[in-house]
Amino acid sequence: MKTMTSLIFSVLFLYSGSVSAEAFSPSGEAVKLEIPAELVPLSNKLGINCEKSVNKTEVCPGEEVIFTLIVRILEGQPGVQYRDIVIQDSNFTTNLTINSTFFDTSTDTNSNGYLDFGEEFVFNYSATIDVDTTNIAFDMANAYFISGTNEFLVGEVTGEICSSTVNVLPCLASIGDFVWFDANGDGLQDPVDPDETAGISNVVVHLWALDINDDPDFILNTVTTDVNGAYLFTNLDPTMNYIVGLDSGNLLTVAAQPLDVSPLKGEGVDDNIDNDIDALTLLSDVVMLSPGEVRTNVDAAVVSAGDPPECEILLEKTVSLDGNCPGVENVEGAPGTVVTYCFEIENTSPAIDLFNIRLTDNDISPAIADLQIAASLPVGATVSFQVDRPIPVNPLLNTATVTAIDEFQEGLCTDSDTASVNPLATETGSITGYAFYDLNNNGIADDNLTTPLVGFNNVTVQLLSGGAVIDSIDTLLNTGTGEYGYYEFTGLALDQTYRTRVVNSDLRGELANVTGAPASSFVNTTAVASPNITLTSANPTGRFDFGIRGAPTAISLIDLVASRNYAPSCNPPVSVDEVNVNWNTATETDNIGFYIYRSEGINGPKSLVNEIIILAQGNAGGATYSYKDDYPLVGDLGAENTYYWLEDVDTSGLKTMNGPFPVLIEVSDCFGPDVVGSIELNKEGIYRLSPAVLQSAGLDDINKVAVLVDGVQVPCKIADGFLIFYAPSGATIAELYEDPEPLRMEEIDSSP
Repeated sequence: MKTMTSLIFSVLFLYSGSVSAEAFSPSGEAVKLEIPAELVPLSNKLGINCEKSVNKTEVCPGEEVIFTLIVRILEGQPGVQYRDIVIQDSNFTTNLTINSTFFDTSTDTNSNGYLDFGEEFVFNYSATIDVDTTNIAFDMANAYFISGTNEFLVGEVTGEICSSTVNVLPCLASIGDFVWFDANGDGLQDPVDPDETAGISNVVVHLWALDINDDPDFILNTVTTDVNGAYLFTNLDPTMNYIVGLDSGNLLTVAAQPLDVSPLKGEGVDDNIDNDIDALTLLSDVVMLSPGEVRTNVDAAVVSAGDPPECEILLEKTVSLDGNCPGVENVEGAPGTVVTYCFEIENTSPAIDLFNIRLTDNDISPAIADLQIAASLPVGATVSFQVDRPIPVNPLLNTATVTAIDEFQEGLCTDSDTASVNPLATETGSITGYAFYDLNNNGIADDNLTTPLVGFNNVTVQLLSGGAVIDSIDTLLNTGTGEYGYYEFTGLALDQTYRTRVVNSDLRGELANVTGAPASSFVNTTAVASPNITLTSANPTGRFDFGIRGAPTAISLIDLVASRNYAPSCNPPVSVDEVNVNWNTATETDNIGFYIYRSEGINGPKSLVNEIIILAQGNAGGATYSYKDDYPLVGDLGAENTYYWLEDVDTSGLKTMNGPFPVLIEVSDCFGPDVVGSIELNKEGIYRLSPAVLQSAGLDDINKVAVLVDGVQVPCKIADGFLIFYAPSGATIAELYEDPEPLRMEEIDSSP
């Protein structure tokens, strides 16, 4: 292989004898001057240097390279200056000068257009290379001496021949890339699907040579995909065109089920992830290569060639009293006794592997929620899993479910199995208690504290197996306190030790006081758990109360009144379909605001009234609040069973419910709009009121006129200055009044 040669010659223009020159006066006239004697030796050594280089010395045919040419002064000193620089370059038919577009003007550091001593003039240009090339350049210039205001023209300096060589390589090309199973059938590679990114190994791939019509002529080479589904053909002549193809016979046998090429070809806009093989011909489009190109986007998507093999998985669930697996289908034992649940999962599919094997068992506590047991499970393989849980208080037939995905993503394999655990039938006991606000901090639920306002409802209480250490595995049951703070666990096996604890993290105040049997015991514990108690036939019941220190609420509520107005003097009597809720606070501490709830009956379900919180207005001095609830009367007047509840929310997000408060009926005079005119109605039909009628009643703005028919507002229409409304059969009177937003409609018909 040729290497780049760089030739640098110094061709000097030498002077002998006396030396004279032309100098130029300020008027521009030439004046014959003798060169100062001290400059004569220097003038005999002056030369011009040429250096040429290229950014690439080896290229592919047709590749572009960049040439750089540098011109310097040789053997000069300050005051030496070259002008009229000319470069002859074999790449150009004309000479290069500083006026050429290839001259880098930034190298003329003082922008005077001359090459001064210490400067380097640089020229850059590009050229396309098809064959081995040695490029030659030759430069020349006029040399000057600058001395003060005098300029001495010494003469022409001809000097450098410089060259650079670029060699052209064969630059063979390559074609590849990837064969994958298109699990979702969209003809595109899914970068997050592990089955699609894995690829298919051992797929036969052919490279076809083409005839003069670019049709397949003969198979030039054959490879198989590697373990990642990749293939590559190398050392290809870039002047030829090619086609990539698959082998139909190989596709029938390379996997556990027959495969076909996806019918979707060229989907989307990204050629790097689409399918490039035709489903009918099993061939790609013609692939044209550039010298040195590595084409890595000729991909093949394959799909199932028919129904996939059957996907089957088997789950066997048993339970063991001694911890040895497998166990049996049913065991009995005392509540709280720890048993072992055994799970054995087998891939019983006839020919396909399974992946992402997951187990769910929501009937045991704590539950198993979609737990991955294994990432893969080959045909005929098994995997086992076991977990310990206590026997619950009540009999339990629990069901577990296993799921897996088959290797072709065609469906989800699933199976279920059950095992039962039964507590021994014995005399049972109970544990009850109360979550209360310990106003006097004596650790006792005093009788005068048993009111709804100081009992904490919705507190979660757990029943645990007794012991010195509390662990989630000890949890037997969960319950919540009711409206007055009470909770109860019943049906508990005797001769067993229990304890209870509170697990809420959002209770206001310090939950520290725990009282239990015997009644004189009092425990302060940061674990918020009771002492152990053993229930026996002699003592089958126990009680643990939880006292809460600190302010039970962010507010001190004085009162709350919910009332509905009733006007019996109206004919007929009117009951307004709204409830006025008014309340007063004495103090508020870190209170954000309030939510109002409503229920039918004191024990009925509560419905949220205001979706947007009513912001707090009070502080240490309290505040007064009101809210209007558009809620019609349910049932007969005098038998209303509606209750309201007030929930305050503090800055930490803790909530306290206050209530219930019954709806009161307030009797008042007949109320309604200020009627300014009326019309007797004697028949059913459409009525038209002229502007004169409306103005006589003092209603000048027709757009604000409303009509009551027998006390009920009816929709009206405005047309040609008339107010039009419909009166149903039996109506007796129409009343007119002013309303900024009266009922309107586009059309008035005679329909009731």
